[in-house]
Amino acid sequence: MASIIKRGKSYRAQVSIYKKGEHKKLSKSFSTKREAKLWALEMELAKGDGKDLAHRTTPFAEFFENWIYLVKINNVKETTFQNYVRTLGIIKNLFQDIQLKDLNDIVVQKKIDEYAKHILEKQHMRYFLK
Repeated sequence: MASIIKRGKSYRAQVSIYKKGEHKKLSKSFSTKREAKLWALEMELAKGDGKDLAHRTTPFAEFFENWIYLVKINNVKETTFQNYVRTLGIIKNLFQDIQLKDLNDIVVQKKIDEYAKHILEKQHMRYFLK
């Protein structure tokens, strides 16, 4: 996960990376906190190409939120983007603090099943209340 540190009048962004069995840190200084955050998010997303995914401690919900606001916002229609934002709420609720390194097909399937059960219960409640 990235960190932003104020150093005098500038901000230093630092991102942890894991390559070939070694932990390293990349850092870069910026004049504004916004620039530092943007660079840090871009670096975190760059790690998401699959190579370092197994070692990432970023929560999945945070990763998804960064992805939609940095990558998808300018590449999809507004209605599609709003669907991503609605999905973000569901992901935050289901996955909470589950980190990327802890995700696998079984965890994801259990979360999908949990969500489906919740939706089914809501539909049954609506049916019985009519």
